[in-house]
Amino acid sequence: MITITASATFNSFTFSVEDNGEGIAKDNQDKIFNMFYRASEKASASGLGLYIVKESLGKMNGTIGCQSTLGKGPRFTVTIPMQEL
Repeated sequence: MITITASATFNSFTFSVEDNGEGIAKDNQDKIFNMFYRASEKASASGLGLYIVKESLGKMNGTIGCQSTLGKGPRFTVTIPMQEL
């Protein structure tokens, strides 16, 4: 199951994506945005997804964070500042 929430203010747009996966251990959370890092040996992915997201957000002055514990799926929160027209 995936839950997505979103909100906007005058200055930024924020959304969160949460799933019911196995979660990410506290020891691994500071590494999950590194290129090619996979927090689980069960993962068949390349370890590039979160790295690309973080790099892309950085170019927009945005941020991404993760809250998770083992046994409870992670929650990723993305904040993107509003751009002047």
